[in-house]
Amino acid sequence: MTEERLPIASDATPEQPERARTRHHRSHHRRAVPLWRRRRTLVLLGTLAALGLVLVVGAIRYSGLVHDALELRDSMDRLAADIKTLGPDFDRTALDRLQTDLDDVESRLGPVRDIVGSDPLVALLRAAPLTGEQVRGADDLLACATDLTRAGDTGLSLARSYVQIREKAGAGNGSQMADLVALMASSRSQVIEISDAIKAANSELDMMPKDLVSQLADARGQVLEELDRVQPDLDAYLRVQDQLPDMLGMNGPRRYLVLVEDPAELWPSGGFIGTYGLVTFDQGRITKSLFQNALLLDSTPGLPYVEPPAALKDHLLGAGGSWQLADAGWSPDFPTSAQEALALYTHESGDNQIDGVIALNTYSIDLVLGVTGPVSVPNYGVTFTAGQTTMTALANTRQPADPSTDRKAILGAFGGQLLNAMLTMPTAKWPDLMNALGNAAGQRQLMVWTKDSGAEALVSWAGWDGAVRKDAGDYVEAVDVNVAPTSKYNLVTHRTQDLAVQIDDLGDADDTLTLNWDNEADQPEASALRALPYTGTDGMLADYLRVLTPDQSRLQSVSGGRLAQLTGVEEISSEAGRTAYGLFLLEPPGLTSATISWISPRPVETDNTTGLYRLTVQKEAGRPAEPLSVRITVPKSAIILETSAGMTVDGRTASLQTAAATDVQLWVRYSLPKQDVSASAWTPGRASSGVCAAKVSRQFLASIMEPRLHEDQLFTWISAVN
Repeated sequence: MTEERLPIASDATPEQPERARTRHHRSHHRRAVPLWRRRRTLVLLGTLAALGLVLVVGAIRYSGLVHDALELRDSMDRLAADIKTLGPDFDRTALDRLQTDLDDVESRLGPVRDIVGSDPLVALLRAAPLTGEQVRGADDLLACATDLTRAGDTGLSLARSYVQIREKAGAGNGSQMADLVALMASSRSQVIEISDAIKAANSELDMMPKDLVSQLADARGQVLEELDRVQPDLDAYLRVQDQLPDMLGMNGPRRYLVLVEDPAELWPSGGFIGTYGLVTFDQGRITKSLFQNALLLDSTPGLPYVEPPAALKDHLLGAGGSWQLADAGWSPDFPTSAQEALALYTHESGDNQIDGVIALNTYSIDLVLGVTGPVSVPNYGVTFTAGQTTMTALANTRQPADPSTDRKAILGAFGGQLLNAMLTMPTAKWPDLMNALGNAAGQRQLMVWTKDSGAEALVSWAGWDGAVRKDAGDYVEAVDVNVAPTSKYNLVTHRTQDLAVQIDDLGDADDTLTLNWDNEADQPEASALRALPYTGTDGMLADYLRVLTPDQSRLQSVSGGRLAQLTGVEEISSEAGRTAYGLFLLEPPGLTSATISWISPRPVETDNTTGLYRLTVQKEAGRPAEPLSVRITVPKSAIILETSAGMTVDGRTASLQTAAATDVQLWVRYSLPKQDVSASAWTPGRASSGVCAAKVSRQFLASIMEPRLHEDQLFTWISAVN
């Protein structure tokens, strides 16, 4: 068969058949694309189109949500700002403003919370990897806001009850105080509800993711800051609410022995107990109060003898003198003094129905009068004013107009007038009164002890117990007792304290305390005091000094004195877990000094590279603010790294100069010097040279003794040898 040729176009070129073949090949390739690929492309394009449509619709739909969220934030800001401006004298108008703010927050919170919680698009965003954490953070923030509105509703309800009490006209018998105590006793469940809601809000904030957009992160930070400020106050209120109503007689009458003390005749509990009182609280009211001269009770005929502390017998009461209520405040640890006072009162009176002891002196009354204003005692024509209580009391109790009357009866009348002024003062001043009482307790001019352990725990937590402190580290308290020949010259004798501390390589502290008393009984300052009878003769002040130091401290030396040189101490005793050094000295007009040195065993806390030295200088009860100088020197080759606030650093010494009205606590952190434990650090025969040699040889001996011997046991053995 002859092959038939196809015709060729006249304009064809040799390249045309090739191009034709190429086009034919490409067309065949397009027809070969799998159907599933084309479907995937269409799905992708459709999804993108749908997502774009959703975003457009969402932007339109959720613009209102964004607007509501911003309005909600503004409402919460207004509520927070109004709460911050709320003072102790808030009234119904202020509460109505807060209620309006809270209602506005709740009205805006509901819609935002509903949309975020139930909208399908938000649910989709919550599940998406890139947006999930942000949405969940918003969920937590809204839950937190819900908890806070619940706390706000309950809080406003309680605040309205408080305002109702304030709006009641005071009857002059403490009715407002009684109503307030009753509200405190009856509202515990509501306060717990508020506290629980705030704790739940805190938990919601803790659950929020860390990597949040700035708006959510800022909101979380602002709310957390406010909650951190509020929660401690709520916890404190709950603690007070748990005990205070019972202490004030809501569960039955409570009777307290009140010791009214005179700091012009200084004693460790705050002053000489010249007057005592009995105060009864029932249902939040003071239903009975009686004050009288303590010496009248002490002179009750036929009282059995009570053995006093040795130093009290030697320097005041004499061989036959019995321990009595007026002299009960011997211990600087008020829980101890309070129980001794209660035992002596019961011994002399037969009254054992007492629930606690309160000690206050004229300095604490000055602080209260600063809030109440002057208090008059009409029957005596006398007015007590802030800053003058001590001298006014002395001027009106030194000598009776009628020898058959109690020369201290005016103090009982004044006590009743003062209590009435406190109970009937405007409620807007209640916070100021509580601050004044708190300041008095912080200065140890006012102290409380109760038989009930729960109430005593509250008193201790509040810092009203007047106890010898148990802080870790180094410790010192210098306590003066006015003994025979007695006088009122503590009022014009000004004391200063200078404490030098040298820390050694082993962490022991060599403490040296210098005390200076400047007796100005012969100066113009004391002219009014000298003009009063029975205030002392020749300006002489007799002082039994006790210096409280860490337990097991080791006395080094004693020097000073004025009329007689000091060469040692009269006694070394234990006082409330502290080692006390006691000595007697006479302080005539002018300057008298005493210096005492001791070793405080290992008050330094150490790690591998640093040492931390802590020091507590406790203020003596009943004493006004006094100048205090402290110098702390760290070991050789050590470097001070940081100190507590207010200290200055010069080389290896950190210093503080202050007027101590309350307890002072200091600390110094320093780099540890390198320890040399080689044999050359110890030579035979040096151990007999005393404590210093023992400390030098301690590490060497520890390195050669058998490992079973604990280092503390070794140190005890070395100390015993020396």
